[in-house]
Amino acid sequence: MQKQRGRLGTYLFRARVDRYMTLSDLSRWSGVSHPYLSQLESGRIATPSPHVLRKIADALQVPYLDLLVEAGYLTRDEAAPLSGLSQKALDLLNNPTARTLLRDPLILDMLQWIHRLSLSR
Repeated sequence: MQKQRGRLGTYLFRARVDRYMTLSDLSRWSGVSHPYLSQLESGRIATPSPHVLRKIADALQVPYLDLLVEAGYLTRDEAAPLSGLSQKALDLLNNPTARTLLRDPLILDMLQWIHRLSLSR
């Protein structure tokens, strides 16, 4: 019996196929090995590191937050307030301590305030 793709695997497969990319193409452009990508798409690996997700997001040109949600790092509700943040701020999600802090509503409010302030200058 074949294991069903998980949410992340399905998302990656669809994004890759929609862009007419092979696994070899994605591997070359992301720097993630072909066998590892295959295991992600098939669901054998469900939760790669945020660092790997960043590489894949960049290669597929899909939102990094979407991959973090599909991999289970964040819920859609947790990701929604982060969507306006800069890439540097989102890179904090590679740090486990920062990920924990970003789940705090007060920290999120402060980051959004800083972001809005920087846009107004």
